[in-house]
Amino acid sequence: MNFATVVRQENRLLLYGHVNPDKIAPLPSNGRDVRQSFQWGTGDVELSLMNKAEFNAAKPLTLMIYERLGAGGEISKLAAT
Repeated sequence: MNFATVVRQENRLLLYGHVNPDKIAPLPSNGRDVRQSFQWGTGDVELSLMNKAEFNAAKPLTLMIYERLGAGGEISKLAAT
């Protein structure tokens, strides 16, 4: 189980995170709810990262998604069973 997907495009990275967009208020200006959209990644939130500042701004949200699903989260619980 992954916690995020990164898709490389010509001028940006798209980061798709496994998190309910309703739990993030407000979504960052470079983010969008993709629950009803087709996307390459797996996850319900898309972040468009075009420069280092946007990448750095996405770190707290990425860490939150990882902690929720990765270390100590759902993935760890599955591994323990």
